[in-house]
Parts: sequence; structure tokens; C-alpha cells
Amino acid sequence: MKENAKTKRKPFYLAIDSDFLRSFSYFLGGKDSLEEKKRRDVNIRNNYGYFGHIKDLMEGDFVRFVVTPTVFQEVKHGESFKNFISKHCIVPQINPENYQRYSNKVNELAEAYCTETSYVEDHVAAPMHLNYVAAIGKYVPTNDAFIMAEATVLGLSLLTCNVNDFLQSRIWRERAEKSKFEYGNDIAKGISIINKKYHYVFDSTSEESVFSIPTPLAPYLLCNLTKTTKKVAEFSTPVPIIDENGKLDAKELER
Repeated sequence: MKENAKTKRKPFYLAIDSDFLRSFSYFLGGKDSLEEKKRRDVNIRNNYGYFGHIKDLMEGDFVRFVVTPTVFQEVKHGESFKNFISKHCIVPQINPENYQRYSNKVNELAEAYCTETSYVEDHVAAPMHLNYVAAIGKYVPTNDAFIMAEATVLGLSLLTCNVNDFLQSRIWRERAEKSKFEYGNDIAKGISIINKKYHYVFDSTSEESVFSIPTPLAPYLLCNLTKTTKKVAEFSTPVPIIDENGKLDAKELER
């Protein structure tokens, strides 16, 4: 993995969801003025200051984005999105012989996000939920659950603008309050607890790294963590189990 020439350190990697990808690619491109972009896109309107900082992180090669398989399927028909992915993102390349193990781990974790669980140390209401799919006649995890699971299995936190589904939601709060479970106002905490219980704790260059356990991140949280160049230079994340070309380290699937 190449080091950042400016800081002599490795860039940190983050998975991104389709909400962030669509809005951030529009923020970067197009002929519309910033005011018009803010008018047309609620994520830009709410995050344009943070997007500017994230743009600096990306252009300085402090951060690299990873597009998971589910996110790629959601946006692959948009030409501008494909151009953004080609220029700024890594798409994991998973060999056929490794795909089944990878897929099994993703499915297991996505199901766990949608299941109310009681642990010895923590009580967790299901942070995500199942949707009924008539074509197959059963309830399955939402795309959001699969996206978070894909990121986690790859050792990555997820940058998202979808605050309601990934960070906080009224449904989650009400469900947690009814069951008297802890973490009722924070989906991200529930996801982090489940990731830890399933042993998705990755090595990091710092024991204090906030990314040793994959978690959803809103743009403002990422910006708060990397507010100054000095902090960015010292910022630590786990080394993902894909290289800079998106090749999967199959040995990590044995964990």
C-alpha cells in the first residue's frame, strides 16, 4: 500500500454509501453554482462545509473511498457516479474462490444487525430492520444492513449522509425505549457493539484509534476527527483487508 507523499504515512480508507456518493459527486462536479446545489440536494445543503473539508482530504490523498458491491449495484447506471467511482474510489475485487466465505460473513452480520440481542455486558435492540420481499416470500435485511456488513467485513467504517437509518431514528428510539434496552438513541453504537461481539476488531497503528471497530460516520464526525492537517497526519485507522487496487486479502476471511 502506497504512502501519502506529503505526510509519509498511509492514507486511511473509508467505505461510502450511495447517499454520500450521489451528493458528494454532485458537489464536486456539474455546472450548477453552490447555491443551486444546496437548493437541489438536501445533503449538500446540510453538509457543504464538511464536504469542502472532505474534498481537501481526498485531494490530499489523506482518505481513499471504497465502494462496496451493494453500493456499486445501486449507482452503476448513473454515468456521473461511474465517473466518480473510476476517478476517486476503489471497488473490492473478490476472487470466486473467496466470494462464498465473504458472502457468508456479510449475510451473518447483516442478519445480526436486524436481530434484538441480549449480551452479558450490553443489551442491544436491533439497530437495523428486515424488509419483506414478496418475490421470495420472506423478510430479509435492508440494503443498508448489507452495506454496513460489507464495510465491516472489509475492515472499514462507513461514511454516510443517511443519518436516519445509520445513526439515529425515531423507530429505533421507540423500539429501544419499549424494550428498555440501552443505546436507544444511537444506531451507530448498536452496530459497533454487534461488530465487537462478532470479533470485527481490526489492528490499528494506534491503540486509541476510533476505527478499530467499524462504525457508521456522518460527514461532520469525520471532519471533527480530522479538523487540522496535524490531526490528519497523526490520524490512524486499521489497515483494510483490501489493497490499493481493491484485491481482497483472503487470509483475513479466516478470522
